[in-house]
Amino acid sequence: RESAALVFGRPAAALSRDAATALPSAAPRDLRSLAYTYDGVGNRRQLARASAAGVTTDTFTVNVMNEYDAINGVTRLHDENGNLTDDGRRLLAYDYRNRLIAVRDKASGDLIAEYFYLADNRRMRKVVEGAAPKTTDFFYDGWQVVEERDGQSGKTEVTYVYGATYIDEPLQMQRTANHPLGAATFFYHQNARYDVIALTDDAGAVSEQILYDDFGNATVLSVPAAAAAKSDSTFHGPVGGSPDQASAQKKTLE
Repeated sequence: RESAALVFGRPAAALSRDAATALPSAAPRDLRSLAYTYDGVGNRRQLARASAAGVTTDTFTVNVMNEYDAINGVTRLHDENGNLTDDGRRLLAYDYRNRLIAVRDKASGDLIAEYFYLADNRRMRKVVEGAAPKTTDFFYDGWQVVEERDGQSGKTEVTYVYGATYIDEPLQMQRTANHPLGAATFFYHQNARYDVIALTDDAGAVSEQILYDDFGNATVLSVPAAAAAKSDSTFHGPVGGSPDQASAQKKTLE
C-alpha cells in the first residue's frame, strides 16, 4: 500500500492528509503475460495475452508507410500526414497543424466532439455534442490547466492544484457547485514515474483507478457506488493529439 505521503512525493502534513487516508487497496487484477511479435523493421504484427481466462491474440496488418492498416481485421485509415482518420468506430479530423479538431461516429456520421486550440497548441475549448451538449473552456498557468469553465455561463466548474516536485504533478481537483455532478474534492495518487494511478475523494474512497499498458496507454476505470471524479481534463493532457473521455468509451471496474 502506498500512502498519500509517498504517492504525492511530499510530507503528508503538507496536504493535511495522514496515514488514515492512505490509498485503499484496489481489487486484485487478473495476472497475465503479454507476448509481442514484430517484423524486421519493428512493426508489431501480433500480441498474445495469456491469463487465467485463456489466451487471446491480436493481429496487426501494416502498409508500406509502416502504418497499421488493420487490427484484428478492422480496417484503419490514415491521412497523408500519418494521422489516424478512421479507427473502425470513429472518424477523426485534424487541422493543418495535425491537431485533432473533430470526432464523429462512423456509423451515423453524428458529431461527437470538437476541439479548439490556442496558437501554442494548448486546448482552449471542447464542445461535446449529443443529448446534453456541453462546452468547456480551459484556463492555464503555463502549460497546466488550472480552471475549467462552462462555455455558456462562464462559471467555474473545476479547479486544479499542482505540486512543485515534477513538471506535471496534479495533486487536487475540486469541483464547484456549478459542475453538473455537484461540488466535490478529489486527490490524485501517482506512482514512482508520476503516472496518475488513482483518484480518491475526501473520505479516502477510490473514485477512479487508472491502468497503463506496456506503452503507457491509459484505461480509466470508474469504481461503482463512488462519485465519479469526471472532469473535462482529469489527468489527461490538454494538448491536442488523441481522443479523450468525451469520444472514448470509459470502462467500469468490476
